[in-house]
Amino acid sequence: MWLAHGVLLSVLLVGFLPVAVPVPAELKPNTLAAFDRYADQREGQIRNELRDTSKFLWVDRLSEAERTKAYADMLLTNEKVLKMLEEQK
Repeated sequence: MWLAHGVLLSVLLVGFLPVAVPVPAELKPNTLAAFDRYADQREGQIRNELRDTSKFLWVDRLSEAERTKAYADMLLTNEKVLKMLEEQK
């Protein structure tokens, strides 16, 4: 009985605690301009990547040596997964 009263009292007391209201940060004009330049540059990069449909997958954007290694790594990982699934049967 005392426990129930204590819990109720705790809930009531928490309800009366002051609530902290977040204050938005004041960004300096230089910071805003730098972010706008970054966003414009990144959006341009994304538009260029979307135009080149021959490099749809991330692996297609790698150099030939890196792409060969990435495909080999994927194949090895795939083989490990298949082996693990076979062992679970």
